[in-house]
Amino acid sequence: MNDIQWLDRKYIALLGSSLPLFKRRGNDTWNYRCVICGDSKTNKTKARGYILNRSGKFFSYCHNCHASFTFSKFLERINPYLYGEYIKERFQDNPSKPERRVTVPKVLTRTENNKVLLGLQKMSLLDANHKAKKFIVSRQIPSYYHSRLYWAPNFNKFANTIVPDKYDPDIKEGRIVIPMLDKSRKLIGFQGRSLNSKGLRYITVMLSEDNPKLFGLDMINFSKRFFVVEGPIDSMFINNTLAVCGGSIHTELEKQGIPKSLATIVYDNEPRNAAIVKAMEKSIKANYSVCIWPKGLTHKDINDIVLSKVTGEYVKTEEVQKVGLAIEKMILDNSYSGLEAELELSKWSKL
Repeated sequence: MNDIQWLDRKYIALLGSSLPLFKRRGNDTWNYRCVICGDSKTNKTKARGYILNRSGKFFSYCHNCHASFTFSKFLERINPYLYGEYIKERFQDNPSKPERRVTVPKVLTRTENNKVLLGLQKMSLLDANHKAKKFIVSRQIPSYYHSRLYWAPNFNKFANTIVPDKYDPDIKEGRIVIPMLDKSRKLIGFQGRSLNSKGLRYITVMLSEDNPKLFGLDMINFSKRFFVVEGPIDSMFINNTLAVCGGSIHTELEKQGIPKSLATIVYDNEPRNAAIVKAMEKSIKANYSVCIWPKGLTHKDINDIVLSKVTGEYVKTEEVQKVGLAIEKMILDNSYSGLEAELELSKWSKL
């Protein structure tokens, strides 16, 4: 058995804890309910996704939607957090063999940088019946964020103007564009959020590989308590919050030299997700304060909590703000560090 096969088997087992109906079916064969197509809508016991070893390499394949990936690509698509850990281990073992060729983004002058978004449609100006506008409203995203979000009717074509030839031009999918700005409000990157429940939900594009993958730098105040969450949409409901747009939260914070004494990291409420539990353990060991959600809370993330409290067709900004303050208090009441955090995490985790 080579090192890569051993590593793949390790991460197949870790990923399996979050895959529905995951079972080992024999030597180097695993079965699960496909999370890309959802498998059968009528039969909840259908499981037609497989991970298989073919000629020493692991692949995923679904007999329903026929989606096929190398295991590393499947892992990246399904669980970016775990993929980041996988790549770090793989590079440590094989530093001369990168996972894939990295496409270098086109270097932009400051003037070009500030014009990147000009060809897109502002969310605040879209018709109420536009599918992207309906999505934003359905998520109860406060109206003051609508002018900060954009719509790209052909996201891959738009992204290829920044990172030439990186994305398939034949895929003409529209995506919501979530810009990342630095302290001077200069664009440093953006995320493309799909409206499709299947496939890759987020695509992150950085204007420079050295830029921090952080949303909210232009609004954050590091001199008082601030929060760090896993995605930009969640950050829109809580005051003074950053979102990490890919990779390890505490690693990105440390890389940027962001002070940890006033930071509270807020992971999704998924006690059965091995990657999240592991990330929480690492953040606690790195001396961060971490929110450990109270027992009995069934909602997965901040936006889910908001949606459980605020209903209706239109964005109710004042009501959303009240719920946001209540969630902020819940986070502060359930934030821990050091040995106390380790104890609370052991109670919360369901692995």
